[in-house]
Amino acid sequence: MLQKELEQVLNKVIETTNELSTIRGFIRNRRKYRNLKQGDLAELAGITQRTLNDIELEKGNPSYATIEKLLDILGYKLTPILKTNYEFKRQSSRISR
Repeated sequence: MLQKELEQVLNKVIETTNELSTIRGFIRNRRKYRNLKQGDLAELAGITQRTLNDIELEKGNPSYATIEKLLDILGYKLTPILKTNYEFKRQSSRISR
């Protein structure tokens, strides 16, 4: 019984770690942690719920300003190095299409 409970906890930790490995997953995790619905966070950020849903599902290519606004509402800031990396990845994804 204890083994099964430990495996469940470990699986949850792995799932959470994987989710937090991206900025978008972090936004989703923090939104849920704060008991915010997608529609509420989207409204605060000035975007549609569909846009937020796409961001959380890692679809589309949101601007840095949108990501920054979402994180700001949730009480977090991007460091300058992450901003540079995010913008580089965003531009690279446009070029590779």
